[in-house]
Amino acid sequence: VNGETAAALGDFDDAAYNCDTAIDEGTRSALLTSIYDPSNWLFSDDTTFTLPLAACTFVVSSESSCDEETTCNGNGTCTVEDICECDSNYYTGDCSVFCDAATSCNSHGTCTDEGICSCDGGWDGDACDVELTAGLQAGTIAFVGVNSTNPDIFAFTAIYDIPGDTTIYFTDNGWTAAGAFRANEGVISWHHDGTVSAGTTVTIDFNGGLFASVGTPAVESGSMAITATDEILAYIGTSGEPTFLAALNLGSATWDADSTSSSTSALPTGLTDGSTAVTLSNAEANTQYTCTLDEGTEEDLLTAINNASNWESSATPYTLGTCSITIVEPYDCDSLNGCNGTGQCIAQDTCECDDNYYTDDCSVMCSAETSCSSNGTCTDQGICSCDDDYYGDECDVFCAAETTCNGNGACTDEGACSCDDDYYTGDCSVMCAAETTCNGNGSCTEEGACSCDDGWDGSSCEIELSPALEPGSIAFVVVNTDNPDSFAFVTILDIPADTTIFLTDNGWHAEGGFRANEGVLAW
Repeated sequence: VNGETAAALGDFDDAAYNCDTAIDEGTRSALLTSIYDPSNWLFSDDTTFTLPLAACTFVVSSESSCDEETTCNGNGTCTVEDICECDSNYYTGDCSVFCDAATSCNSHGTCTDEGICSCDGGWDGDACDVELTAGLQAGTIAFVGVNSTNPDIFAFTAIYDIPGDTTIYFTDNGWTAAGAFRANEGVISWHHDGTVSAGTTVTIDFNGGLFASVGTPAVESGSMAITATDEILAYIGTSGEPTFLAALNLGSATWDADSTSSSTSALPTGLTDGSTAVTLSNAEANTQYTCTLDEGTEEDLLTAINNASNWESSATPYTLGTCSITIVEPYDCDSLNGCNGTGQCIAQDTCECDDNYYTDDCSVMCSAETSCSSNGTCTDQGICSCDDDYYGDECDVFCAAETTCNGNGACTDEGACSCDDDYYTGDCSVMCAAETTCNGNGSCTEEGACSCDDGWDGSSCEIELSPALEPGSIAFVVVNTDNPDSFAFVTILDIPADTTIFLTDNGWHAEGGFRANEGVLAW
């Protein structure tokens, strides 16, 4: 191949490879490419070059295992250590993952060495596109009582800690189907500078003055006067864009479709009747939570307090806030991904798995009949433990040493035959011994056939071959045509002993074959 194992140098009397400017150390392919590049040669019609070349010390190194287009996916360069150095915004060992902080992470994070977004504080999501907000939410508080006979009083309990410097608004304006407050009633605010701990009950008296057992109340607008058929809605934010925390509907067993009067209201946006809101059809003007459950998790307490059957009513006002609420932490299986929906969290970080689900987090499904092909049982890790003579992850591979492996091997964990010495093929049925079958001139393949050593051939390696070379085994590096004529070549590969190389200035025909009438030398 011209430029790889041959070169046309032009019409000069003398020529030599120029090691002063070209390489004399490199891989075989690099050396051949350099040597057969005419631009790397010196030419003369009157100067005979010295043999051997004084400046050349040829060293052939091993080929590189790193290719920029395949190993580095065209997104990096190969270093001298044969590893990829990735271009900007490409990651992993093979430069196959693209990640740009500005676009991939929406300028809210950075790219890791794996090309994954590591989000800044306050941001989440695979692309750092989810903003995390601190504050209150539905269920942070729950109403626990109301007296609508003079003086008007209501009470709420903090189910979660209320951060310091928090303002909560309370109104008896109903919520409309259009998603806005009905007007003409009152709004009061409640503020507390410090943190209010979960379990704290706050009472607010707003008739004949405005007082609170904890914190500071204030009139925001209108006049708030509770009746036996009214509602109280709690929210943060603004009246135009409220975030509802809790709601209490008096004198009705259900929320209305719309707020059309002072005694009607739709269920506020974001709340759920029975967990963050409650409707009471009590006949009396005063009502309170009966303290059916006073100690439990946040979820359990919200469910109990917002259950109408756990409330009582009376014509006589109650002394509100006497129920002492205690919040306890629920069993937490968050580290086990909540048991993955296929088990129950029965203790801290302990799942009890449903049938056919295994591992600590119940994430692995295994059925003896289907997963193990009815040829095994499931372990605690959800892995098949196979019956005798059955193998594979699903116990679906049969293997018996005496029959499957012809008595010449044993079965592996995958159900394949591992053959004894000198036995080959998948069922160990072929015998091959290097010393006898291959006459000591080869080795046995996995198929039990002879793979002959260099210089030997035949099915039993019984035929001795003479040494043979291949294109690129040598490379010409000097030629002088001034008397005396001379040339030189360098060995790129080892030349076996007892080798003869023929050298000729006869040309080679396009159809194959030498042109005659010139000379042939043997070396």
